[in-house]
Amino acid sequence: MARLSLAALLLASGAAASDLLYVTSYAGTITTLNMTATSPTGGKYPAIKAIASNTGCKASPSWLTLDHGDAVLYCIDEGLNTPGGSLSSYRTNTDGTLTQLGKTTTAGGPVSGVFYGTNGHGFAMAHYGGSTFSTWDISNPANIKNVQSIKFTDPTGPKPEQDAPHPHEAVLDPTGKYLIVPDLGTDLIRLFSFDARTLKTKALTPVKAKSGSGPRHVAFAVKGAKTYMYLITELGNTIVGYEVTYGKSINLKQIFDIGAHGEGRPVPNNAAASEIVVSPDNKFLIASSRRENIYKIPSFDDKSQQIDSDSIINFSIDDNTGKLNFLQDLPAGGRFPRQFSINKAGTKVAVGIQNDGRVVVIKRDPKSGKLGDFESFANVEGTITSVIFDESSACPRALTEASRVPVGTRIWTAAELGQCFARVRAHLHGGVYLSVPDPTVHGVVYRPNGRWRVTTASPTEQPSQRCARRDASVAMAPKSKGKSSSASGGEASSAFQRSPPSADAGSTLRLDDDDLDDGSSSNPLKRRFDDGVVDYPRRRATIACEVCRSRKSRCDGNRPKCKLCAELGANCVYREPGVKLDVGDKIIIEQLNRIESMLQTSMSQQQQQQQQGQGGIANPPQPSPAISSAAAVISPDGHFATANSAGTTVPIILNGGLGTWGSGAAAGTNISTMPKHHTNAAFHLLQWPLIRDLVPRQYDPQVLVQLEMDREPLHSLAKTPAVDLSNTQAYVEAYFEKVNVWYACVNPYTWKSHYRAALSNGFREGPESCIVLLVLALGQASLGGQISRLPRGADPPGLQYFTAAWSLLPGMLTANNAVAAQCHLLAAAYLFYLARPLEAWNLLGSASAKLQLLLMSPARISPGQKELVERIYWNTLLFESDLLAELDLPHSGVAQFEEEVGLPSGFEGDDHDPVGTDELWYFLAEIALRRLLNRVSQLLYAEDAFAKTSNLEPIVRELDYQLTQWYEGLPPALQFSFARVPLQDPVQTVLKLRYYACKVIIYRPYIHCVLQDARAIMEPVVRDGCERCLDASVRQLEHISEHHAGHMPYTWQGALSMASQSLLIMGATMSPSLQGLVLKLVPDRSALDKIIKDVIDEIGRYAILAPSINLAADIVKEAEVRRRAFLSVGSETPSS
Repeated sequence: MARLSLAALLLASGAAASDLLYVTSYAGTITTLNMTATSPTGGKYPAIKAIASNTGCKASPSWLTLDHGDAVLYCIDEGLNTPGGSLSSYRTNTDGTLTQLGKTTTAGGPVSGVFYGTNGHGFAMAHYGGSTFSTWDISNPANIKNVQSIKFTDPTGPKPEQDAPHPHEAVLDPTGKYLIVPDLGTDLIRLFSFDARTLKTKALTPVKAKSGSGPRHVAFAVKGAKTYMYLITELGNTIVGYEVTYGKSINLKQIFDIGAHGEGRPVPNNAAASEIVVSPDNKFLIASSRRENIYKIPSFDDKSQQIDSDSIINFSIDDNTGKLNFLQDLPAGGRFPRQFSINKAGTKVAVGIQNDGRVVVIKRDPKSGKLGDFESFANVEGTITSVIFDESSACPRALTEASRVPVGTRIWTAAELGQCFARVRAHLHGGVYLSVPDPTVHGVVYRPNGRWRVTTASPTEQPSQRCARRDASVAMAPKSKGKSSSASGGEASSAFQRSPPSADAGSTLRLDDDDLDDGSSSNPLKRRFDDGVVDYPRRRATIACEVCRSRKSRCDGNRPKCKLCAELGANCVYREPGVKLDVGDKIIIEQLNRIESMLQTSMSQQQQQQQQGQGGIANPPQPSPAISSAAAVISPDGHFATANSAGTTVPIILNGGLGTWGSGAAAGTNISTMPKHHTNAAFHLLQWPLIRDLVPRQYDPQVLVQLEMDREPLHSLAKTPAVDLSNTQAYVEAYFEKVNVWYACVNPYTWKSHYRAALSNGFREGPESCIVLLVLALGQASLGGQISRLPRGADPPGLQYFTAAWSLLPGMLTANNAVAAQCHLLAAAYLFYLARPLEAWNLLGSASAKLQLLLMSPARISPGQKELVERIYWNTLLFESDLLAELDLPHSGVAQFEEEVGLPSGFEGDDHDPVGTDELWYFLAEIALRRLLNRVSQLLYAEDAFAKTSNLEPIVRELDYQLTQWYEGLPPALQFSFARVPLQDPVQTVLKLRYYACKVIIYRPYIHCVLQDARAIMEPVVRDGCERCLDASVRQLEHISEHHAGHMPYTWQGALSMASQSLLIMGATMSPSLQGLVLKLVPDRSALDKIIKDVIDEIGRYAILAPSINLAADIVKEAEVRRRAFLSVGSETPSS
């Protein structure tokens, strides 16, 4: 069996990715240049060596676009001498060669392309010669599919070059939501919105450029909260600046129009401006211009000769106005600098000199932005059309190499891969998932047991459809030794390890051949995935005893003796691998040691009690230290037991029975679940110094539960259900468009069969009828907007369907299957929409019980139901965690299976015309964030939490790092902007609000420190923590209408979150130490007062929905009255 390591794969090929350049020319070639391989010439500068050439994009390659994350290169063929153009895809190899994956014909004359859509699975192209804008699905690079081709027929401009529409470039805006296409022939900047999933575009109203200017290319700069776009015009030789704003659409407002050489500087006759690029730090802009020949420079081949050169012009960008300030006007390196690129570090500029057949590399100072001397050059056959840096992550390139090794080969540790991998598909739940960018291999690399592995996939299945599987066997690993499976937050530490692997990490990369032997039928710890790969628990992959190692036998890892050593009577010794612990790991280890100590104490006390009982000493039993909410000890047979009132031990099932979450190991070892007791709830802020002065009345933390228990049930549930089925199609479509994105628990590929079954039963019986009615209820609700805006007394949308479904739920109570659990979950979702949390919790409890019965014996779950069970499980856990974060409720026990249930990977079905799409990105992102929120509660807010003031800083830093990694792991379509403007996408809006809510509770302990002791603000780390917390609070509240985006799943939770953040801000304004920090975050004091007033008004509108929200509204309103009174008195008090 081949044994590979990351280092071996990378060293085998030569050049590092960042040293490579790809160059296209009209000679029909893509040439690979290695910038580190140079040779002296007759000129001043060394020549770069060409190490590979490819002609698959011929005959007229015009543009290159590199998917850096997957190391796949796309080449556009302009088709100058053919009826149409083409789009080709290539796997980039570490030796500089390209392996063609796919190719498709296009409309004629394509000259530019850009990625767009969810995870960049779309490709948009501008066709100069074909007057066309086209879009393509590149989910499978070997099978590129056309999505749209739009032919333009608009009136053209006045100049001879404007004989037809000439779209010249396709660019994605910084929000990732709009495509911009400058059209040289019509003097228009065309704008398109698009559906990130289907890739379908919609033309928006274009922006008119100056007549005859010939728009060519654009570039964006993001300067804090402001965004600017810069247009370079080929025929007008100008740079036009626009301020970009976002409302219902993208808006461009022109702010200047200057010559291409800078304001007030002359433009040479016959010039033709060409490229425009903003530096990676958004501080500088570089433009190039052709046909000028204003410079004479030494020849690159013979320094005794002189050659003509056109210009490259350098500007700085004003932070406040977006205007351009001239820096430099320099020779570009030859005639016709058609296109150029800047590397990510901002240290080099590679210029394609079209008419000279040359590429030159110019030095650049990233701090000053100034361009320096030429560094090197390369002569390339033909006329140069584009040049780009290859700055792909080393990992995807090595993954391609890995896809050639036998299935089951262990390649790298997760820590190695996590360090170098740049673009992660999903950063979730203990695993990072990545599709190999080589459909000809049909490979999928995933991380079972902490390692990446190559497996085969069905030839008919696209890599993008293969969500890699999370290893469920981590739950089998020993919890009290080594790393916890959730150490340092599980996914963050394993996949994004910041510290390098330990020196002996290489030893963990080896795997004996017999470890891959298929003995799953004889080894109960072995399990087989659907694709035929045999998997092992974590310790099987890394630990074998010395005897088994020496005999090269498969070791079952049993302690104290493995099976072989027991048969041989040999001394069984395990060699534990070295592990380098980070802060998060140490936190978990100390927590586990504390629990182990408590267990040992319990065992000791139990033994003493037994000895006393045998000696006839009638002493009363001593209470055992509690673990979570139950006193747990270990009975003589090794099972956990609890001490009852009589002092005898009552065995309970370890990690196997209903409701055992709080009774032992599971609760103590998994910090990604909500703690039994914590102080994270909004009402706990009422006990904080200064905040309690604003709300002098003391509230029992149980008051919210009591209020919800006392509320009247829904009046409609007692009525005979009657439903209107005349508009069901609209409600079904609304559900799959607006609701299923939150819950992802209804299969669009089997929906029609469900609906037919319900229809045949007249919607009066059967689980299918219940599910269909609940989908109709939620679909109609999604069309009704924020429920708090409904007229008083009006029935909420969807209630008639919910009432009809409610009458069917009793039949689901005794059914213990996935569909029955699905009915209860959907009913709970509607109750969350109605802001009835306690009733929703009751239904979740029933769903939880059904899930636990199924998960206790996985054989009860058929393969066709596995995906549905996983989705219902995660929904139930997410809902329950949200409730437990605010209400003191019993835990259902469903969390004990949290490490054993896999992540959703995609519904399957026979319907080739599904009613909707199966979109998982938000759902997976929410799972990861909820687990992080739970870790925050465990580490910072749990009763006897590990984090105290003295050791707060490393824990907070680690949690914030994990939050950052969560954001950076989001697909582009979900990555929200941090600009302080309202977002239009509801999914991005909800994720942004959840992100800032998490940020607040991570840093909130620092606010408490200062409210307790004002002198704490003198500590820089405390001050910084307070600033971060308050900034996140303000950002959550400054656009209060954004909370409407989550009106389906988060109305109740959002109301309490608003109350919590407003109380925090009010308390901070009462503190002389914190008041200045708050006021720095807003334009003035009146702006802060308006934010608080908007919150009070908004929660006041929510108050009618639930008594718990009504109480929160009263508290916030009273607190603001007292705050204003206090501040007014303080302002009137004369200074001494």
